[in-house]
Order: sequence, then C-alpha cells, then structure tokens
Amino acid sequence: MLDCIVIGAGPAGSASSTVLAQARRSVLCLEAEEFPRFHIGESMLPAAVRIWKRLGLWEKLQPLGFPYKGGADFVTADNKDIAHFWFGDWLEEDLKDAIQVDRAKFDKAAVDHARSCGADVRYGCRVTDVKLMNPGVEVTWRDPAGASHTGCAHALLDCSGIKSFMGKRLGLRRTIDSLTKFAVFAHYDDVKLPEGIREGIITVVCAADAWYWVIPLEIHGRHNRTSVGCVIDRKVRDHWRGEPADLLDHLIEASVHLRERMTRAKRVSPVRVEADYSNRCDPSHGESWSLVGDAAAFLDPIFSTGFCLSQRHAIISAEAIDGAIRKRGCVRAADFAGPSREFFQSVDTYTRFVRGFYERPAWLDCFMSPPVNQFNVRRAVVRVLAGDVHRVSFWLAVFFLFVRLQRWFPLVPRVSRPRVTDGLVSGGEGGRGVSGKAKAGFADAGTR
Repeated sequence: MLDCIVIGAGPAGSASSTVLAQARRSVLCLEAEEFPRFHIGESMLPAAVRIWKRLGLWEKLQPLGFPYKGGADFVTADNKDIAHFWFGDWLEEDLKDAIQVDRAKFDKAAVDHARSCGADVRYGCRVTDVKLMNPGVEVTWRDPAGASHTGCAHALLDCSGIKSFMGKRLGLRRTIDSLTKFAVFAHYDDVKLPEGIREGIITVVCAADAWYWVIPLEIHGRHNRTSVGCVIDRKVRDHWRGEPADLLDHLIEASVHLRERMTRAKRVSPVRVEADYSNRCDPSHGESWSLVGDAAAFLDPIFSTGFCLSQRHAIISAEAIDGAIRKRGCVRAADFAGPSREFFQSVDTYTRFVRGFYERPAWLDCFMSPPVNQFNVRRAVVRVLAGDVHRVSFWLAVFFLFVRLQRWFPLVPRVSRPRVTDGLVSGGEGGRGVSGKAKAGFADAGTR
C-alpha cells in the first residue's frame, strides 16, 4: 500500500508530492495531461517564494529567467487614477520579491523537482474511480495506452484544480453565485511596459464592470511576451455576438489605459476563455482524503491568490499525512481539519477583498489611497497583496471600517470607475444577441 496518491501535478500536486517524497513517503501523482502544457495563473506572490525555498525549488527556477516582480500597479481603465504597491517599501526582506512565470515552464520544473526528490509522477493518467475504504483509498486510473490500473493508499490528495474530481464526484462543489465571472485572454508580443525595475510588475486595470490584467512573461531587452486578459460578468459573454478574439479586442479598445499600451502589440496565442470559476466545496475533506487548493475552493483571480494558497495548503496537508502515518499508521479526517481551516481562513480574507472590489465603490477608493497610512493600514493591505494574510486581522478591520465610513463621509477622493462593457449586453440600442456560432467559438477557445 502506498502512503499517498495525488490527483493532478499542478502547483498543489507537485508541492504535496515533493514534501511527501522528502519525508521518504511513497507517493504516486497521476496527471491527466502531458507537461509542458499551457495554463493560466502567471503572476506569483512573494509568499510563494517562501514556499519554493521550503521545497528546495527556488534555486532551480533561477536559470529559467522569469521576470522580476517587485509589486503591482492598480490603475483605472480611463487612466485617471493609479496606485503603486511596491512590496519592498512596506514588508520585510523575505516578502519583497516575486516573479511572473510562464506556467508551462514553471509547472514542468516543479514536477521535475518532485521526481528528483523521489515522487512517482505519471503523465497521461486519468483517474476514473475512487473508493473510500475508511481508512484508506482505492484509486483506479487509465494510462496513456488506455489500460486500467488500480492502487491503494493510506491517503488521497485531490489536487486536480478547478476541475475538482472528488468535489464533483461527491456533489460538494458550489458556485459562488455573485461571482459568476468570465475571463477572456491571450499572449501578446511587445506590449508597452513600465521602465526600469518596474517593467516586470503586474498591472491590474479597474473598471466598474470589469478588470484587466497585464502580466509580463518574458522580457528580452526592448521586446517582451505578455499575458493580457479581461474579467467581465457572465451575462456579457452570454449576449455577445462574435468570436472570443473579437470580444477581447473590443474590451481592450474600451480602456484608455489598455489602448495606449497595446499600440505595438501583436497577439501570438489563441484567445482562451474561462467561465464560472469562483466556487468552493463543503466539506472539503473526509476519512483519508482531502481536496487541496483550487480543488477545494477557487476565488476570482484579481489578487493572484490561487497559486500561493494552493501550494501552502498542499504542503501542510502533506505534512499532516506524514505525521498521521508516523503516529498511528493511517490517516483520519481529523488530520486534515487543521490544514483545511487555515486554507479557508485565508480564502475568506481574500473573499472580502474580492467582494469589496466588485460590490463596494468605496472599497476601491480606500484601497487605492488608504486614509490612515500612519496606522499601518497600507502595510496590512500590501501584506495581503503579497500573499501573507496572517497577523493583519486588526489592521484589516480598520481598513474595512474606513471603507464603511467612506460610503457616507468621504475621507479620500473618489476613484474613477468607468464602464467598458456598455453596448455589449442586449436590451438597449446597439445591444448584441448571442448566436450559435458565437457559442461554438467560445467552446473552441477552451472553456473548462
């Protein structure tokens, strides 16, 4: 019997496999796809660097030449308001640096590292069935040739990402209705970037009805390859007539900031889409099994949190398995309670930020110009942006107090919130209906 079977070799799967292998546990990681492969989620947080150093992965990433990320810019779509968040100005030494990554390269490097530590990672293996033995699990999968295999383990970690194999199988997955968003994105060459050391930062472009990201993936002198995308309400997608590429072009044209940065840009990838990705599973663990990271909960990616939270959850879940087997020779539901609690506490903190952005205009006012810098509110906000949500609950409470006050008694200037999707939703002059061809186009673009 194996100590653990892991479903999925993404960030959570490779991290948990690495930790278990380093603890000399037998671990089998089953990945349905072949690596390297495209994946969205390219902007990393400084807290992730801590994780990579813990795994022994950080040094192996250096030769890959990923762009340096020292902070983030939040700017309104009409270019009227901007806020700079530079990690090194506010946080300690080990939370001031991050990188942007091409996920195809990063995920392959992380799996190679897990294998070098002793993990058995197999590509092209799709899990088809899981039987809960209480304790223990029996997992069935098909290999690339179509042959069926079965293996038993003391524990199962479902790191299958937003697809959440066990979450769907057990009927645990629930979409967060108020956050049913839709993302459309692509890679471009020669997007205009900030100058100097700030060239590698992420830019989040804010509108009343959307937000955009601009993430440099490769920088070679005056040339770059950059991920550009936009997140809008699902109903806009449902009423758009045309292809995903046309929608992305229209959204870029609707933002003054994006228009200025995309004048020389050339699209070099297919336009891809993701829909209805904000969800969570309850419960997220049971006897000998646990959903990990995105498989347990996935939140709107405006703050780039999914990757970091998933890897942290994976590490502490793997450590719980190691401790349980050492203590009693089996893994119980209670062993996953602590890791799940820590994970969902972090998710809940970021959920407040996400809801604030979408639902409370006063939130963006205070976020882009905190009214009480002398009271460490700015430092707490930057710490959250860096991926560390611990030790800041008091100052975040102060921040949200000022958000409430801002609604009735303006403490800081109102931030511009232009609209960029007007005219795309049917019902008014120039409204657009949805056609069968358009729906097919969205499906072909890669909705998952």
